[in-house]
Amino acid sequence: MQINVYGNSATATKLQSARKINLDGTIKGMGNFDGSTDITINTTPNNIKVVSGKINIVNATGSVDIEYPQGFNSNNTIPLTVALQLVTNGWYYMNHSGMIDFSVRLFQDHITVFASDGGTLQSGGTLGEKNFKLILMKI
Repeated sequence: MQINVYGNSATATKLQSARKINLDGTIKGMGNFDGSTDITINTTPNNIKVVSGKINIVNATGSVDIEYPQGFNSNNTIPLTVALQLVTNGWYYMNHSGMIDFSVRLFQDHITVFASDGGTLQSGGTLGEKNFKLILMKI
C-alpha cells in the first residue's frame, strides 16, 4: 500500500507552528513547544501562600492569631498543612500521632493556629516560643 504525504510532514523536525503551553491553577508557568527539543517550564506558586510566625506553647498547648495574606479569606481558603519547628530535629507536622498536633480555625479576618499535646510531652513542661509555617491554598 502506498500513502502519499503532502507538505512538510514527511521530513518535519518540528511543528510548523509552535504552541504555547500555559499552566494555571495552584502553580503558574509558560513554555513554547515546537517539537524540536524538550522544554522546561519554570513555575511559581499561584493561589498558595506560606505564612510564618511564632507560637508560644506552654504545657504543650498554645495558639496564635494571624492575618490572612492579601487576596485570601475564610471564603476562598483552605489550610494545606501547618508545621512547628522544635528545638529537636526538624519540623513536626499537623496530626502526626505521638507528636504535637495542630488545628487551624479560619475566621473572616484572621486564622488561628492551635497546638496541643500529641502524647509525648509532659503536662508540666514548657516548650516556649517556636516557629511555625502554615501553607494556605485558594479554592
